Amino acid sequence: TATAAWAIESVATAPVLGHQPTVSAPVVTTPEILWAPAPIEVKFDAPALEDQDEDDITNVTYWLEDASGKKYAKVDKAEISKLNSGVLTFENYNELKNKELNLVWQVHTQYGYPSTTLVSNEMTSNSFTVGAKTALTISGTAEVGQTLTVHADDGAVVDLAKADVTFTLTENETDTAGLYPKGNAEDAIQAALVDAGNDLTFVLPKEAQGYTITASMNEAQITRASLH
Repeated sequence: TATAAWAIESVATAPVLGHQPTVSAPVVTTPEILWAPAPIEVKFDAPALEDQDEDDITNVTYWLEDASGKKYAKVDKAEISKLNSGVLTFENYNELKNKELNLVWQVHTQYGYPSTTLVSNEMTSNSFTVGAKTALTISGTAEVGQTLTVHADDGAVVDLAKADVTFTLTENETDTAGLYPKGNAEDAIQAALVDAGNDLTFVLPKEAQGYTITASMNEAQITRASLH
């Protein structure tokens, strides 16, 4: 006898849902990084990775972010092995100078439904700073009528403004008979000060004779430029 074909069919289920992969938040282990004109290395503890559906976690997207939410140096879908080394290197180093930042990452899988389950939530690290150590120099012949130059460098030339620098005058205690009053000498130097591009210059006034001159930055090294 002929067998009847199945003719009764249930209503289809809803699409079978999967789960997002998860990754622990980055824990940056170098909270203060010294800026230099070279790539920045951010060190962190190796994260915990998991996919509830046991799909392989294949890639990681990561970037640096400041307090305003601006992203720097984003790398899309790098090999997941990047996280095993505990170090990520960021190439656009000049933008990162004197910033307070967080490392943000999310991991990817190849399979999942809906497509939003192919990537984890964004996970944000503790904050860290990339600060530039500034070297300040004052050079030239210390003689009335000669020009002194104040120059700053933090791995790249710093554009100095007059307001950035304070001058301290110190008299020679063993030979003060012919000195102008210190206030007059300080005023004369300020009047002679010129913003010469990146540097400051001034022709030594007669009021400065007998004093040694020290230039100093008004702001702490890492806050010379505002942290963003």
